[in-house]
Amino acid sequence: MKKLFAKKTLHDLTEESNHHHFKRVLGPFSLTAMGVGAVIGALSSLIGIGGGSLSVPFMVYCNVSMREAVGTSSAIGFPIALAGATGYAIAGYQVQGLPPFTVGYIYLPALAGIALASVLTVPIGARLAHRLPVLQLKRLFALLLYGLGAKMVWSLM
Repeated sequence: MKKLFAKKTLHDLTEESNHHHFKRVLGPFSLTAMGVGAVIGALSSLIGIGGGSLSVPFMVYCNVSMREAVGTSSAIGFPIALAGATGYAIAGYQVQGLPPFTVGYIYLPALAGIALASVLTVPIGARLAHRLPVLQLKRLFALLLYGLGAKMVWSLM
């Protein structure tokens, strides 16, 4: 079953255009889209991956262009990260014995490093997403997904 899903996902992400017999379109407020979003969020948090690695293939499946899917995933990443960080800050607020420079479970020097790296690399990613041909963008994203999968398998060993 996993091989079939991986093969189908790779096919959907790497084909030049979606030539399907019907158009899969879900409104953002449909119950199906909200249910899929909840499942993607739950799986992402349990597995420890960004939601984009699941939401982008789902949006492509729903005939959202690859560029729009990547852009949407990037745009929704910030409020999700903010909500998650708030939760970690609140959950660890009264915990004793944490290292200096922490707010709850958030280590501020790491937060600053991640924020700086993001600010510096986001423009590069945005330019690449607009300059690369769609097929190449899909293949790079598929390669990223395979890399994430390999990392997960490696961590189990």
